[in-house]
Amino acid sequence: MIANLLQRTHEVHGEQMLYRFGNGLVVKTEHLGTKTSFRILGLGSPQNTLLNYMVNFPDTIRNKDVFDPFAGSGVLGLMALKVGAHSATFLDINPRAVEFQTENARLNHFMGEQFSCHEGDIRTFRPERQFDWLFANPPFVPTPEGITDRGIALNCVPKHEVGEIRVIPACLEPFVLDPEFGAFVLP
Repeated sequence: MIANLLQRTHEVHGEQMLYRFGNGLVVKTEHLGTKTSFRILGLGSPQNTLLNYMVNFPDTIRNKDVFDPFAGSGVLGLMALKVGAHSATFLDINPRAVEFQTENARLNHFMGEQFSCHEGDIRTFRPERQFDWLFANPPFVPTPEGITDRGIALNCVPKHEVGEIRVIPACLEPFVLDPEFGAFVLP
């Protein structure tokens, strides 16, 4: 078991939540009670596990290019940037997610060349390059038809840490073409 280094706190500001982490990362989401089908969901245990892994093992992410599909607020890619990733690419089908990702990146003083935010469907998105790491937390609301029934989501880590046992949802396979890829897919 690894130490919990997140030191996460949160504040409620009306319909918004502001999360603060011990390493200085700040992320804005929306309160669960927000009355919209396109709300930006708050953070929970699955995200905490992955975020804590990044904080505990920053060398695995440092200087890497990461892809955060189903990004919502962008917390996974933003934490990767905070611990030293070279760049983060965010994708979400929610039309409001790009606003939150961009605002959260600016709250943390990340430069425009460090991140890119895209509204779109994972089934049709075509990135300009491959990524070193993929951090996914599907599904978010609304979930495109076919996303959750095309594979089994499993927490995954780099091949050298777990051997050959990796299961990645079929919809994410085009983004992880390198046999040495790193991926975390949260169920």
